[in-house]
Amino acid sequence: MKKRKIALMALLLISIAALIFVYFWLEGDEPYNNIIDDNPPLSGLTLPDVENIYVSYEGDSFMLVMQEGRWVVYGAEGIMLENLMAGSLVTNIINLRAETIDIPELNLAELGLDETRRTIIVNATNTEGVPEGDFIIHLGGMTVTGEYFYLMIEGDSEIYLVSANVGNFLNVSLTDLRSRRLPVIHTPGVQYVFISERDRPVIELRMNDEATNLDIWRDTLGFNMLIFERPFRTPRGAYISRIEEEILIPITYMRIKDFIDDAPADYSIFGLDNPFMRIMVSCETEDGLRIVDLGLEFGNFTEDGDVYFRLTNSPNVYTMSREFLNPLIGLDAFELADKFVFISDSQITDRVEITAGGRLATIGIYRVEDGQDTYTFNGSAISTERFRELYQHISGISADYLLADDVVRGELAASITYFVGDRFYTVRYFEYTEGFLAAEVFGVLEFAVHRSSVDRMIRAVIE
Repeated sequence: MKKRKIALMALLLISIAALIFVYFWLEGDEPYNNIIDDNPPLSGLTLPDVENIYVSYEGDSFMLVMQEGRWVVYGAEGIMLENLMAGSLVTNIINLRAETIDIPELNLAELGLDETRRTIIVNATNTEGVPEGDFIIHLGGMTVTGEYFYLMIEGDSEIYLVSANVGNFLNVSLTDLRSRRLPVIHTPGVQYVFISERDRPVIELRMNDEATNLDIWRDTLGFNMLIFERPFRTPRGAYISRIEEEILIPITYMRIKDFIDDAPADYSIFGLDNPFMRIMVSCETEDGLRIVDLGLEFGNFTEDGDVYFRLTNSPNVYTMSREFLNPLIGLDAFELADKFVFISDSQITDRVEITAGGRLATIGIYRVEDGQDTYTFNGSAISTERFRELYQHISGISADYLLADDVVRGELAASITYFVGDRFYTVRYFEYTEGFLAAEVFGVLEFAVHRSSVDRMIRAVIE
């Protein structure tokens, strides 16, 4: 029994020694690390030589082609690529260094170099534009230690080892190369925002710029970078800080989670035949040289809580984590809007008339060449400080909430008329409830204001 144990132990030690020998014979860790780095590149190519790259593996294939300085997927140009990743694949092919390894009783299947291998075909031309033929790589499996990949070059009978880092790059799939980022939104350059959500009012804003031809925008909304087109029935400015915080910044955080279908036959499967939400943003790039348009359409939610979506005018369907979309669901335009009922720029206003309880008060603004405007109140000269105090009272009245469309005008409580050149704008406050008045701007009853704010104005200006 004792001899048998000794024999078994000896056999075990011999087996271990044999394994260690084979391990170092096959892998040759340290020598290969140094030799591979010192060897010249196998391809003999430079970056300008490469025209396209064809990758095939287990029946799946794709081709990358260079268009206008960017790599795109041939036949599926709508697929967004992470250009740095695609560039790294090309760089690793051009700089491919390897070392031959002598393996007796060669079995390509064991090395992953049979028909299951990954094939990469690089189509190239020389600097004169003359085709140089294809440089074809066959990438096999990983070595036992995970330090290297086996590799062959078409037309060469040698077996090579390449480092795991390079092999992993050559082993990328199309999914690995795809970008999960959306077109970049430069929030300070925003020019247009559109959000529609099922069963909620549309939110639409545009840039307030000098191209606007309507006097009403220039006279009353000159302070606002963005102005509402919808949902309000009268011209309304937007708080740009809130637009950035509640709309634009959440959009910049959005990322693709999964790539679902690049050519769906039926969008209804994803709820994208009738999206529950649409978003459109246009903005200038940071250098101001071009406009970026981002359109998003959102469909059904998945069982995992993600949401299907697509880019407008693009067939590809993706998913996104719902947490990116949540800030934009149920947005209240009123909370994003400038709350002042009406402001006329005092730099262009000539006169303001205030009436309440049958009494009239008038503020006059007179401009002189040296820029030192003078002011009157009911015909008497007043100081700049007194003018600012009065103007604050009449222009500082804020809306508290939106009125329903069918509100009926009550008794007139007060009115303010601003005269700007040959134009004028009148704001009227009507009795509504015990605590609130209904404000009429541009002939439309749209907001309720707290009675106390109008009463303070009347006491400061009329009484």
